[in-house]
Amino acid sequence: MSSNSSSLPGGRVELIYHYLPPGISTGLLPAYPPGTEKQIVVTIGNLVVEFKETKAYLGPGDSLFFLAAVDHGFANQTAEPCGYFMVISRGA
Repeated sequence: MSSNSSSLPGGRVELIYHYLPPGISTGLLPAYPPGTEKQIVVTIGNLVVEFKETKAYLGPGDSLFFLAAVDHGFANQTAEPCGYFMVISRGA
């Protein structure tokens, strides 16, 4: 489940709240266009941000910034729900 702010055509920034139930993974998602950035802030539970070569483990209050021009995914590997905000910023 996710909800997001409405974005005007050509908008550069989007705010999304994602909810991942226990044991759910998106798998690796395709890279965004070059110049796209993502900022993640976990509100509840634990989130694993997966890249081809590495993983980042985040808990409540943790944040992660990354350039989204690489394959990446999100996983909740626990028995508790996970929620996080994501800001997507697209290059001009």
